[in-house]
Amino acid sequence: MRLANSERSWGWGARALHWIMAVLILFQLALGLRMTVFTEDLLARFELTQVHKSWGSVIFALALLRLGWRI
Repeated sequence: MRLANSERSWGWGARALHWIMAVLILFQLALGLRMTVFTEDLLARFELTQVHKSWGSVIFALALLRLGWRI
């Protein structure tokens, strides 16, 4: 399997970025649900919000990397 994309298929780099982002987005959804529905303690909710924002920044950076890879 190639690192770079070809005209016929995606390379392993693009596939890896895709699946890493998919897992992280699912993690974010679960974290957001836990944060808003299942956590009543305000301090714990604040801490989960900070973790949620940090991982959101990581996902945004990976999206920019993925866009750069595509171009």
